[in-house]
Amino acid sequence: MAQTLLSKFMMPLGSLFRIETRLDKKPEKPSITGGDDSIQNKPVKCEIKHLDSRFDEEDNQYFCERKVVEVKTSPENQDWWRLSAFCLVKHYDSDGDLDSTQLYVNPQPMRDLLRDVIGDYPGDPIDDADVRIESPYHSLFHHRKQIESDGTQRFRDDEESKAQLDILLDWIKKRFEQEITASERCLSGDLKAISYDKLWTLFPPGTIAYMKPHGEDRAFRVRQTWYDDDDDNSEPGMNLSLEYVDYDGETLGTRRMNGFIRKYQGNQQLSELSIMPLNLIDDAPDVRRKLLERGRKFEGYVGQHFLQYDGIAFKLSCNGMIEHSDEEALLTNARVRGYSFSVKKFLEFSVEMLAPIRWNSNCFDSLVLDPSVKKTMQALVSVHSQERDSFDDIVEGKGQGLVCVLHGPPGVGKTLTAECVAEYVKRPLYMVSSGDLGTSSTDLDRQLTDIMDMAATWRAVLLIDEADVFLERRSLHDLHRNAMVSVFLRVLEYYSGILFLTTNRVTTFDDAFKSRIHIPIRYTDLSIESRAEIWRTFCQRVPGGVDIDDSGIATLAEHDLNGRQIKNIIKAAESLSAFDNVRLDLAQIKQVTKIQATFEKDLDSVIGVDYTAPGRYHWGFLIGLKNEDHSQVPGVRYHVKNHPVQGWIYEEVQVTDVRSTTNLLARVTIAKVEDENRVIDIFRNTPVLQGDPNWRCRT
Repeated sequence: MAQTLLSKFMMPLGSLFRIETRLDKKPEKPSITGGDDSIQNKPVKCEIKHLDSRFDEEDNQYFCERKVVEVKTSPENQDWWRLSAFCLVKHYDSDGDLDSTQLYVNPQPMRDLLRDVIGDYPGDPIDDADVRIESPYHSLFHHRKQIESDGTQRFRDDEESKAQLDILLDWIKKRFEQEITASERCLSGDLKAISYDKLWTLFPPGTIAYMKPHGEDRAFRVRQTWYDDDDDNSEPGMNLSLEYVDYDGETLGTRRMNGFIRKYQGNQQLSELSIMPLNLIDDAPDVRRKLLERGRKFEGYVGQHFLQYDGIAFKLSCNGMIEHSDEEALLTNARVRGYSFSVKKFLEFSVEMLAPIRWNSNCFDSLVLDPSVKKTMQALVSVHSQERDSFDDIVEGKGQGLVCVLHGPPGVGKTLTAECVAEYVKRPLYMVSSGDLGTSSTDLDRQLTDIMDMAATWRAVLLIDEADVFLERRSLHDLHRNAMVSVFLRVLEYYSGILFLTTNRVTTFDDAFKSRIHIPIRYTDLSIESRAEIWRTFCQRVPGGVDIDDSGIATLAEHDLNGRQIKNIIKAAESLSAFDNVRLDLAQIKQVTKIQATFEKDLDSVIGVDYTAPGRYHWGFLIGLKNEDHSQVPGVRYHVKNHPVQGWIYEEVQVTDVRSTTNLLARVTIAKVEDENRVIDIFRNTPVLQGDPNWRCRT
């Protein structure tokens, strides 16, 4: 529970003994504005009177004065205490325990002055009809200079009010003598250190405070401070109620948060505090300038924007543009909220690390695609992105989107096409896979609707990768898949943006999709010329370049690789060159390509490899003759062909037990061999006839 800071300095209360002057009639609540009319016109004494407010046996509240001699007061003079300019009243509860101490201000001119200067001081505002200032009187301390300047100006022709002002200012200076000295030494720069009990003096309401959460410079406006020193449930320290300017996606306004400074012993340097006044930090002008620049940048991000981000994103724990003052710009949040297309989450982003997107308008030039198809694609997306009035469906809202199906084998440029389109029309690319859409029709309906709504709102290019499961032809028996296809068809019908669907199985398309596709693009396996162009493109993108000529590019293009594999080889070879601390060249690319070729050979093998058997393994074909009557043909020779990377090696073997035929027979063999290629064991020997669907003999 928050505890206010109590004063160490008390005005003299006279004798240690006290005689209570009791009133026969006590008001239920002492009033400043009400009371006995007989004293309204009596002169007010220029003094500060010390009183107690207590309760009698009947639980009625009364005032009593601390004096050596008892003062008799008649019932008619029950508001006698209002004849003093100021009263310091200690309020006791019905159990006799001290509850609070308040300064009562009685003269109307002084009430008006304090109300105008102090006003709605957080935690201790001045009420229009009742001017009571509660201990520890922080409002008087923080506004003492303005009270003096405004009061002197206001009361220059009012001697009585001027005298009352002087006695109040004298009391403030004596009451806060140590606090004034400590704070002014800090503010003047003589000593940038302060004790814990006087720390509050540096943070009057409205002060711009500086802190650095998560390593980011932040400025906040102080609303209120309080100490938590006696609460057993919390760490001792000073709390600060802070506010800053923020934007929640709809409204631009202020948010509140709490700051905390741990309790410490002795004097501590301000630079070591977790929070300190902005004007007291060493490089205050530079920090203020940076905060102001970031604040103006924050203003520019109010609303909907497509930006690129280079930094750490933070997970979440306006109507119209508003021009802020410099102070408000200082208080803007260091982060803005946004949606990350890469991680598919709403996150917080550091304003300083946001920047306009650098669009690559020449992306289409590096796309290996038929020129006529490329031109058609550019025309469709250009016209659609301009939002021109065009031919529409009979039913309003239907068929306003642009649906493109990209079908073909992996690694031939389907995803790259969607990326190039997004760059060309200068819109973000929202890429999702079938796994992001759920496994039931209910999940698909919800997820796909949300994704398409966001993509349409942000005018993003939407790419659904590997969409085969949603495009597959419906059947009479698989009701679950039928439901998913139906949901996909319905949502697709009303999508108004640019949508790309990639698939490897166009032959399984449901017929209903055919009429909903605006442009289908077929991709084939890359030709040698296409592979050479891809090799050349990726080599040109390597930082520092690649030491390779056209003949080297032609050599690499002979390998049957797709675009994604080529990119991966370049990345791996680049890492290899960085490890060797040399420039990337053809030899390193060949080294990685050789590893990739070995892997591809194993993938293409129809016989598999026994990785558990020891020794060295060869696979090959045993070519021979065989006739239908299985008659022996003595002396028939056949070849065992192994397949190392360098090329074919022949080993002729003379046998007498091979039966001849008019058809060619291949025996696929995997054998264990020694270094001299002597076969010491045969693990598999499978015949395959020419013309058989599994025929894969290579000469």
